[in-house]
Amino acid sequence: MSYKYNSFSGKLSNASPNVAYHPEGLKATATERPPLQWAQKPVPYSATSSVMGGDGLLGVRNQVYNKQRVFQRSTLPVHLKGGRFDKLLYVATLGACVFGTGWTCYELYKACMPRKNE
Repeated sequence: MSYKYNSFSGKLSNASPNVAYHPEGLKATATERPPLQWAQKPVPYSATSSVMGGDGLLGVRNQVYNKQRVFQRSTLPVHLKGGRFDKLLYVATLGACVFGTGWTCYELYKACMPRKNE
């Protein structure tokens, strides 16, 4: 036996299975989805013109494709793939972190040891 909710009376009432499982006459329909299309390769940048015409904004070429090629080629970590400048920036940041940690430990040590009053 099937039931449906009666919104007027606020109670359950008897109903046919078709009405109980498909309220308000809605029935499930099978829809076929279109197949997904994935772009496997990026489209290389055309050296002759850009989408907007000319060489791009203010005469600067779009370098995204070239950067993608550089970052996908090597097995280095991302923060070192940019060459010498990235390596210099990495070493400088690492040195600043070590120096800051050392200085913090020194200042904490100084704060923990009280001065002698003479």
